Amino acid sequence: MAKKVFYHTRHIPIEHILTESPMGKSVVNNFLCDSIDSPCADKLQEYGTDIIETRLVWSELEPEPGKYDFSRFERDVKKIKSRGFGVGVFPWFQHPPKWYTDGIRLKCPIHNEESTFISLWDGNRLLEIYDRLYGELAKRYSDVIDFVYVGIYSDYGEVCMPLGITHYVFSPKHACSKSFWDGDVMAEKSKRQALAKAKNQGVSEDIAYMNWYTESVMDFTDKVCAIFRKHFPKVRAGLPIGCASEALNYGQIKSLSAKIAAKYNIVARWTGWCLTGKFESSHITTRRVSTAAKFYGADFGLETPLYLSEENAPHAMFEVISNNTSLIHNDPGNIFRAYDVYKAQRNYNVSTAFECDKAVFFPLEKEMLSNDPQYFNAFRDQTTLLRRHCDFEVADYRMLKDGYRNTIIFTAGVEMLNETAEFIKNEKIDVVYLKDAPPTIIETGEKFVFGTPVEDFSVFGDWKGYYQTKLKDKTAIFDANTMEIKYK
Repeated sequence: MAKKVFYHTRHIPIEHILTESPMGKSVVNNFLCDSIDSPCADKLQEYGTDIIETRLVWSELEPEPGKYDFSRFERDVKKIKSRGFGVGVFPWFQHPPKWYTDGIRLKCPIHNEESTFISLWDGNRLLEIYDRLYGELAKRYSDVIDFVYVGIYSDYGEVCMPLGITHYVFSPKHACSKSFWDGDVMAEKSKRQALAKAKNQGVSEDIAYMNWYTESVMDFTDKVCAIFRKHFPKVRAGLPIGCASEALNYGQIKSLSAKIAAKYNIVARWTGWCLTGKFESSHITTRRVSTAAKFYGADFGLETPLYLSEENAPHAMFEVISNNTSLIHNDPGNIFRAYDVYKAQRNYNVSTAFECDKAVFFPLEKEMLSNDPQYFNAFRDQTTLLRRHCDFEVADYRMLKDGYRNTIIFTAGVEMLNETAEFIKNEKIDVVYLKDAPPTIIETGEKFVFGTPVEDFSVFGDWKGYYQTKLKDKTAIFDANTMEIKYK
């Protein structure tokens, strides 16, 4: 039985946007504030959009303590329903109203400035707020809402620490994309305890800090998902997972996010559909999430970045087809620019899951410990070349420990922890590496030459100008020259 594919788009209330900011102008120009009104909504109806998501922000929802104002939300919900769309909502309860002065705030240690966000390490207070607000939303609108993006943290409600976004009226005044946001008293206390415990166990301070920072974000994500499911036990939902890389200051682990999504029957939704504009270079970031979703048992969804050109559209649709995508979230402007391309592939069969016997090793720990975007960029360049020769999934150490067992490919320049290397040897995992560039052990600098060495990526197949993805019952083919998607 074929699984239904859901087509989503979003509505961003104009009241939320600083329209003169560069990003604010881009939001408006891509019709995100017009999606529930004619003529934009008419075209979306014609396209067959299922769900339109709107926002609900704590700062507007509770203008006075204990007094709720759903008027703007109700206005937009009525418009969405009147057009026959399903109602989606993305709660942004991480943005507090100005009157709320309780709670320890995140603090940027680089500039010694506070954010408006309540500290992640003041967790009980923050979770109580989420519980109250999700409860209020469910009490009033559970029979109206068809879909919920589970708002976690960060500027966009994703599984992440703040990124320095400034184009919303409620954005924090201090924006810093480089900070680790661990300067508040609650964070300092939690960090001291974690590092002291790790030291007693013989764990280095760098690794201990990495574990503490990411575990803080991921544990909070799990608890928010539990709160959401308590109030919305049956509604369809998505967990928003963003950011191209997994730099340590983001605090996220994409594979663990997908595992949490599976735990609560939530779609693991990756925000990065055709992120680079090209299928081959976007493949690594998309498969990073879709592989984990498939392995742990979650449905997979894709959301577009803010702008996709008409030229990007065939690449984007092959990415959808190649990753068993059951939730396709595209913005109105993108759809309108390449309407015929998206429409032509609209009725693909999501039940034909991708099948692959190889996986690229994702060097998560090295990326985090270096906290250098150039490391990830170089890794992506390597995997872009590999995708020309073969399809591959993406696996990290956590997935291997959980039982993932496809053949593992090490691309050039990869570094990993000694713990990972020992696990791979002890478990006798099938490994392939480039003879002239074997992976390196982080702690010792030694080369890891376990497995099968190969001369270059051509051993996996010749590059003939097209990409193939083996599906359950057929093979999807994307010709990079003609931009045609075919099946055999």
